Amino acid sequence: MLRSRTATRLPLDRPARSLTRRGRALGVALALGALLASGATLTLAAPAVAAAGDVKCPSTDCALIAPAAGSPVAIAPDNAGAVYLAYSGGDLLKLDLATGALTTVTTSLGNLRGVAVADGNAYITAFDGTLQQVTLATGSRRTLAAGLPSLFGVARVGTTTYVTDGNGEIVAVPDGGTPRVVATGLGFSYGLAFDKAGLAYTADMMTGRILQTNVSTGTTRVLASRPDVAMSR
Repeated sequence: MLRSRTATRLPLDRPARSLTRRGRALGVALALGALLASGATLTLAAPAVAAAGDVKCPSTDCALIAPAAGSPVAIAPDNAGAVYLAYSGGDLLKLDLATGALTTVTTSLGNLRGVAVADGNAYITAFDGTLQQVTLATGSRRTLAAGLPSLFGVARVGTTTYVTDGNGEIVAVPDGGTPRVVATGLGFSYGLAFDKAGLAYTADMMTGRILQTNVSTGTTRVLASRPDVAMSR
């Protein structure tokens, strides 16, 4: 069973500079949550020094490979040397990591919010509640679901696409089936990831919680909570 991997999303309509301290904290916490779920044992201690500022690019810490990429709202790798960039204006681009070349896969997809890649397809969420599948080789698309609340995070597990919505829910969209809510009360999560055991991970940006959800039962538990890195309301 193949599972797509998605990268950290930047807030909408922000310059594509580097992740803020708040964004890094949520991203690190999500990674720690996945480690804990896999059985790893971690001992956490307060840092000896204050956290460094934003990583600057280009620098010794960051190689700039696509200066013309602009400000994508979501990024997903294909695990074959390329990443796919989704833009709020509706474009889906392919970035070759070896050469930095950008090519257009398709356009006019709507007000995009998330992207995941699996089995030669991209799965795209949009603010208007539409989930689309795009064939990467041809740019053709089809609608998997429409009329849902605003959609954000997206992940592909087997023959089901999972999305997060503006109501704090995870929605399962099986191929050829009807969308159904599988978890609620998750807050506002701009991303969605699954581990090998099929457990879902989300980061509630409004409260700083990292959540683990069993999408078979809808049971959710808090793995970590950092109210100091939550978004201001």
